[in-house]
Amino acid sequence: MAKLTNKHNLPDIVARTLSVDKYSRGNSDLSITELIDSTQVRLLKWFYKSKVENDVVDFVWTKLGSWIHYFFEEANKDNNKVLCEERMFIDVGGYRLSGQFDIYDIDSGTMYDIKVSSVWSAIFDIKESWIKQLNCYAYMMMKTMDIKVKKLQILLIARDWSEAQSRNKPDYPKIPVVLIDIPLWDVKKTEAYIEERALAHKEAEELFKARMALESSFEDHSKELKATIKKHGIEKIQEFKLPLCTDDEVWRRDTKWALMKKNRKSAIKLFDSEEEAEKRLVSEKSKQFYIEHRKGEAIRCERYCNVQTFCNQYQQEKKDG
Repeated sequence: MAKLTNKHNLPDIVARTLSVDKYSRGNSDLSITELIDSTQVRLLKWFYKSKVENDVVDFVWTKLGSWIHYFFEEANKDNNKVLCEERMFIDVGGYRLSGQFDIYDIDSGTMYDIKVSSVWSAIFDIKESWIKQLNCYAYMMMKTMDIKVKKLQILLIARDWSEAQSRNKPDYPKIPVVLIDIPLWDVKKTEAYIEERALAHKEAEELFKARMALESSFEDHSKELKATIKKHGIEKIQEFKLPLCTDDEVWRRDTKWALMKKNRKSAIKLFDSEEEAEKRLVSEKSKQFYIEHRKGEAIRCERYCNVQTFCNQYQQEKKDG
């Protein structure tokens, strides 16, 4: 279990409330959330589980999301036109997978997934993981409940919505509840994706655990290790490195080139390429302006990943600047 801290000295009643965790993926090996996520993150969390730290304040937005889910479920538990918060199970690639959809509207055939996120997400940042998650749920519903989903939508609650900005910015959401359409994959694409991810997790898990076992001081190797050596070979195990997280998995923002002016902190304008920025710089015809390269930040690594301390990829990127 990860160590829980209260570094900001929140009152005990607050800390206790934030630390309550009733989540369960049921009798399964992986949740859909874990399946679509980085194999590296999952295995580092498993290996360093006794050393990982979480602070109670890190759970504020997670708990807000859980409470909103609870109220949606309570408000609709007697509504015979919807299905709410039902957990489904399927077996793929040696794993028992579980997934729990939020709301399914029977009349329209629409599956909704509730997200509590920023306005930025609603306007600019529809995460690839949202698309994968909902399509996996739709596939599981077809397999386990014989229901074919017709439409997928994110029901986003914008936690930082501003009424003033909604009046002044044309592309800003007019209300704090935003419906976002998610593309619906065909069955073959979803099935192939789930099988591919299960295989990636299974192989990485086998090789990682075998490498850790070989590096331990135990001479009497387990049956599991011997089976993995027979399957993959000793050289492959010894040379194995955890698959690096992708840009999608670390929530990397796009790299930008900023046109800056001396004695001003904010950018005049951001450009997608250095060439565009240089053209604008030349047109300014002044030594007061200069170009600042802004490497795309890995938002998850910097702000939300609790295994960054143990992650070679993160440490190397920090070293490289």
